[in-house]
Amino acid sequence: MRAEREARRVARAQRLAEGPSTAALALRKAQRWQQEIGSRGLRRADIARAEGITRARVTQVMGLLALPADLQRDLTDNKPYTRSWSVGHALEMAAVSEWEREAIGERTSAALQHKKRLGQYTGGPVPYGDLQASGRG
Repeated sequence: MRAEREARRVARAQRLAEGPSTAALALRKAQRWQQEIGSRGLRRADIARAEGITRARVTQVMGLLALPADLQRDLTDNKPYTRSWSVGHALEMAAVSEWEREAIGERTSAALQHKKRLGQYTGGPVPYGDLQASGRG
């Protein structure tokens, strides 16, 4: 029993070292599905039927396309740190990156509104005759 478990662990480690992660394979599928949706006008339900999976699973895998471009590239290039990623791990990263983009936008907007209320320079061309160093920036 113990030797069998060890053999499975070693085999899994070798697969991870050699081939792409399950997340990378799922991302490739999502990219292919996205092309089919765009070029052939398929719906997610059509893809689910053809693949023999649920529409919810298609939507979940398509969620990998929300990953930042650099992470998508690292996954498809099989970078060492992405080899152990599961689909769930990658989807969590996509959700976090989406949340972080929204949070950055909200913070930036709040900071600009605050500067406007204070009458400070908020960007764009400096008004004619006004110097940025005159205390407005």
